[in-house]
Formats: sequence, C-alpha cells, structure tokens
Amino acid sequence: MVFLESLLAFAVISFAVIYFYQGSLQFLMMSEQQQRELQQYRVLYEEISKARNTQQKSGAYSLTRGGKYQINYQLETLFYVESTEENQHIRIEHFP
Repeated sequence: MVFLESLLAFAVISFAVIYFYQGSLQFLMMSEQQQRELQQYRVLYEEISKARNTQQKSGAYSLTRGGKYQINYQLETLFYVESTEENQHIRIEHFP
C-alpha cells in the first residue's frame, strides 16, 4: 500500500514538474519573439529619424545590426516604413 501511494505521489510530482517546464519554455520563446520584434521597431525608428534628419525622401537598403534587416521607406505623400528580418515582417503606414 505504501509503495502505491509513493508511486502515485511521484507521478503527480512528475506531472507538475513537466507541466511547469512546458509553460516556462513557451513563456521564454514568446518573450524572445517579442524582444526581436521590439528590436525591429527600434531599428525602424532610428533609421527613419536618421532619414528625416538628412531629408531623404525614399530608400531601400540592407542593415546588419544584431541580425539582418531589410529596410524600405518612403517619406513623401504615402508614408510607409517596413522592415524584414528572417521570417518576420513589420510595416507601418500613415495616410495623410
């Protein structure tokens, strides 16, 4: 009887540890994805600020900063900014 109770307690504890581990792993993966997205927005902000200061109206180029980004922008009538990194694509549009 004691053996069965011990085995059941071990099974419950094992299940709880595995469930906690999976939740932690998913949280860490989601956090990493959000950090990459935030970094991509930061690169967009910095590059557009630099383009506005130098009064460039449009452009497309590659930028390597921690990862590889493809930056495209147009600052004329149809304002848009987009950035691509691996499989993630971000585009910001503004219609006056």
